[in-house]
Amino acid sequence: MLPIRLELEAFGPYIDTQIIEFSCLAESVFLIRGETGAGKTALLDAITFSLYGRSSGGDRGSFAAMRNLSAGEHPTRVLFDFSIRGRLYRFGRKLSPHRKRGGGFDLDKFDPEYTAASMDENGGWKPLFENPRQSDLDNKAAELIGLDWDQFCQVMILPQGKFERLLTASSKEKEAVLVTLFHAKSWQDIAERIAKRADILRHEVERQQAAIDLLLSTEGCKKTEELEKALEEASIELDKITCQRQETEKALEEKRNRLEEAKTAMEQFMELERRQKECTAFEKGRKEREALKERLTKAHSAQALAPFLNQTDLLRREALRREREEKHAQNAFDQASKMLQAVLEEAQKLEAEKLDWEQRRSYLARLEAVREDYRSLDGSRKRCGEAALTWKKACQSLALQEAEMQSNEKELTHLEKQREASREAKIILPSLESALEREKRAQAAKQRRETLIQQIAQEEQKQKRLSAALDRAIENAQKSQSHFEALQKQFLASRAADLASSLTAGEPCPVCGSIHHPAPCVSQEPFITKADLEKAQIQTQQAQKEQLAASTALMELETRLAARREELETADPAEPEGNYLELEKKMMQAQRESSQFSKLEQSVIKVKSVQEAFGQKLEKLEQNQQALLVQKEREEALLQSLESRQIPGIPDSPALEREISRLQKGIAVYEKAARDIQEKVTKARSAKEEENVHLKHCTQETRNALEQKKAGEFKFAQALAAYGFSDEKDLQQAEMTEDMIKKAEAALTEAAASHQAALIRKKELEALLAGKIPPDLEALRKQADQLAQEQQKLDSAIGAVGQHRKKMEKALKDIRKRQESLPEQQRLCNRVREFARLLRGEKGVSLQRYVLGVMLSAVTAKANVLLRHVHGGRYALYRSEKTGANRKAGLELEVIDGYSGLRRGVESLSGGEKFLVSLSLALGLSYVVQAQSGGCRMEAMFIDEGFGSLDPQSIADALEILASVRGSRRMVGIISHVEALAGSIGTSIEVVKGREGSHLKFSGLPA
Repeated sequence: MLPIRLELEAFGPYIDTQIIEFSCLAESVFLIRGETGAGKTALLDAITFSLYGRSSGGDRGSFAAMRNLSAGEHPTRVLFDFSIRGRLYRFGRKLSPHRKRGGGFDLDKFDPEYTAASMDENGGWKPLFENPRQSDLDNKAAELIGLDWDQFCQVMILPQGKFERLLTASSKEKEAVLVTLFHAKSWQDIAERIAKRADILRHEVERQQAAIDLLLSTEGCKKTEELEKALEEASIELDKITCQRQETEKALEEKRNRLEEAKTAMEQFMELERRQKECTAFEKGRKEREALKERLTKAHSAQALAPFLNQTDLLRREALRREREEKHAQNAFDQASKMLQAVLEEAQKLEAEKLDWEQRRSYLARLEAVREDYRSLDGSRKRCGEAALTWKKACQSLALQEAEMQSNEKELTHLEKQREASREAKIILPSLESALEREKRAQAAKQRRETLIQQIAQEEQKQKRLSAALDRAIENAQKSQSHFEALQKQFLASRAADLASSLTAGEPCPVCGSIHHPAPCVSQEPFITKADLEKAQIQTQQAQKEQLAASTALMELETRLAARREELETADPAEPEGNYLELEKKMMQAQRESSQFSKLEQSVIKVKSVQEAFGQKLEKLEQNQQALLVQKEREEALLQSLESRQIPGIPDSPALEREISRLQKGIAVYEKAARDIQEKVTKARSAKEEENVHLKHCTQETRNALEQKKAGEFKFAQALAAYGFSDEKDLQQAEMTEDMIKKAEAALTEAAASHQAALIRKKELEALLAGKIPPDLEALRKQADQLAQEQQKLDSAIGAVGQHRKKMEKALKDIRKRQESLPEQQRLCNRVREFARLLRGEKGVSLQRYVLGVMLSAVTAKANVLLRHVHGGRYALYRSEKTGANRKAGLELEVIDGYSGLRRGVESLSGGEKFLVSLSLALGLSYVVQAQSGGCRMEAMFIDEGFGSLDPQSIADALEILASVRGSRRMVGIISHVEALAGSIGTSIEVVKGREGSHLKFSGLPA
């Protein structure tokens, strides 16, 4: 991450907008200097607030707490541009005072706004989020930079008083930072993937063994040999059941043959009985057959009369049709007569309206004669209306101008009063500012004293709790250590007893090599496993860690408590007078009023000039109004003359034209209606005559059809009598269709033939069954069913035993197949699991820690190159070779003292030495990270103070270290008030402190 531009406003001690163009700095190393409290650290806070929403030190509160109280209604704003791998990004945060509903602002509430964007190919800013929230910016900054806030402050911003944090960081913190910077998590991921693969292989082996056990248990076996024996027994049982089934099948066949013979005999007895019943039934139906023959005779007679009946029906239908046509003709004649009467009545009505329409033609001629007069009247009215409207507008403009002139006069009076009040406020403003500053200092001192007293009381209570917790932690650690040592002795005794139990006379001991074992160890202690010992060791380490944490917390608390007590003793004793809010209100009122004096002076001059212009314009408007009034009166007189010649009821030319058009259309409609009614009368008379002729013709045709119908009915009655029918109804009852006649004749013939065949078959069956009795079919069927059920049970038994045998054969085959591959899978699982344990560090250093150790060696090597310029090359950094419960192998740091030649912890260095070593380590880390492809980009570093604790020689050594950065792409910003640095670092940003807030002054920038 390389800073490009920083912009802030109303932030910390800065009120006005301040901008730092990092990309324009002449050198890679630059100095940020200024008085204490001017706002040097606030610049670093602005960077971390824009990215993570937190200050660089973490103890300076929220973004709202960094707001400059003197900003008033102005928003607090930070905007930070930076680049990562050549791409530009912009992050920003803004706090605006909350606007009240009734107007004004609530300075205790704020509305936040967030900005997160990247620069596109066209140089525009493209938002990263549609509606960004605070968490979106925090997470996105960590994602882009590759560091969270804590890691960012360890390696890129070294806060005041915490510059040695990376050097003395705990193993856990250091590993977390290095993993992020070097992307070393991928190595741990590899180890985890291999471990997961080992688990998969182990699960597969367990699954195969479980499958074998399940197959055996399903068959009720525990071993493969038991399954093989059960399979052999099932085969023998299957052969035995098959033999029984064959014998049963043979007996069933014989029984079924006997049953079929009995069924045949039983069918013959039943047929004989059926034939006897048929003969008896034929004799009983003799009378019905005679009646059917008689009906067939009458049906043949009815067929002979069918032509006479058909001819009579034709004549009847023709007569009925003629009667309907005559009725329709009569209805049409009546309708035509009614139509003619209606048309004649309509013609009489039109004739009665003829005189009225003649009068309308005369009125139309009169209206057409006055068209020109009406056209002149319309023009006069239009001109009169325009003149009246113009005159009215002139009156309105005159009244508006008079009102504006009066309003301007009032505004002038008000401005003059405000100008006098502003002059008085400008005179009393200095005395108010002085009184407010004194009251502000007194209130701040009082509040600080009260806060210190409250904090001291709280921390004294906390001190008692931490002291008691430390005593408990020490007691717990001692007990855990004693317990662990006792278990360790028991564990060694148990191991010796195990070894002694495996010794054999004449065979060498695996420890001492002796073949004589006169006094083997016999353990009297309870057996202790390695897991028990490791668990006790972990408990001991945890107890020691808790003791160290409790001790550290108590020391930090006591240090803070002493500092606060000292601060309370030296606090300002001044007491406030209690009128701060009133003074502040008066001062703000005076500032606002005094700042408006020059503006009000200009406003008064401007309003006076406007008043003079209003007077001149008012005079011109009055003259124009008089001219327009004369023109309006002239047009009104001309209009009265034209209106006196108007026709009553017609006010204007459009109304006249509408009336003329209405009359013309009405006359045309009347003339067309007269012509149409004459045509209708002619057509109606012709239609009536035609319908009369058609009616006479239909009447004659109907009379002829009725006479023919009467003659036909007489001939039909003579034919009925000749064939023996009393009337037409008797004929209809005797009628049969041809199909019915054929079916009746066929039924008679079939009945005679069936009777003859039944007689013959009856005699044959009586001769065949003479001396025999019907067989017992039910007894034979029960015997056959019993044998069939027995055969079915044997078939089911054969199927069940066969299926069970197939299932056992399949299970045995599957078991043998799985047993063949299981040993190889077990060996592969063991190899992969051991390899995974090796990579994860369960048997030493993990792969990730090994890689981090290699990278840390590269960092210390680069740092040692820089340390050659510190104290004559006295110190060199190395990775510690010590391991233990609270150490991660290869990540602890030590220094070799060139004077003594001994290694010692970095905690033993003095404050100045820690600063120089930390500076070398940070620059070395930056160099290695930059050189690593794909790693986190550390292109900038900021150091907040730390130089004040150095002697002149150490300062020179530090500048020699920083010289390695010059000419590179990396940037180092140093915050310090040490004057020696100002003479050695050409580029600087000076923070100048003033009554109106701090501002920035740049030195050494390129021309």
